[in-house]
Amino acid sequence: AVAWTPVLVLLPLRLGVKATNEVYHAGLKAAFTFPQCCGMVGGRPKMSLYFMGFQDDNLLYLDPHVCRKAPNMGSGSFSTSSFHCNTPRKMPFHRMDPSVAIGFFCRDEPDFRQFCNLAEMHFAGLKAPLFTVADTNLHPLRRSLPGDPGWSAGRERRSGG
Repeated sequence: AVAWTPVLVLLPLRLGVKATNEVYHAGLKAAFTFPQCCGMVGGRPKMSLYFMGFQDDNLLYLDPHVCRKAPNMGSGSFSTSSFHCNTPRKMPFHRMDPSVAIGFFCRDEPDFRQFCNLAEMHFAGLKAPLFTVADTNLHPLRRSLPGDPGWSAGRERRSGG
C-alpha cells in the first residue's frame, strides 16, 4: 500500500465575466460547509481578500491589508498579534470579483474520499457546479506533455511540419 501524503487542493475558478454570476452562489455556500474547506482568496477590483465562510447572502472575510507598525523581528521577542486581522467583515456575494481560488485540505485518504463524495453530492443537482470530480487515470493524456517520449514528433505533426 502506498502511504498517503496530505494534500492541499487549490482550485482557481472564474465565476462570471465581469461580475460573479448568481448561479454559482449555491455552489460556493455548499463548498464552505465541507470540513476540508480552508477558505477562498479573491476579492473585488483592486482589493484582495480571504473569504472564510458565509452568512445568508453575504461572504465573511478578513482583509489581510490592515496597515500596522512593523515589528522589530531582530529583537527575538515580538507580538504576533500584528499579523492577524481581528475583525471579520461581510460582503454580498454579488459584489465579489468573479476570479477566485478556493482551497481544500485533505489530511488522509478517507478525508479526500469524503471531499470527493461531498462535491459529487452537493454539486450534482446544481445548474452550474463549481467543479466536478472524476475517478479516472489520466496516464493516457500524459503522452502529449513536454518531456514525454514522442512529444517533439507529436508537436511537429500539429504544426504541419
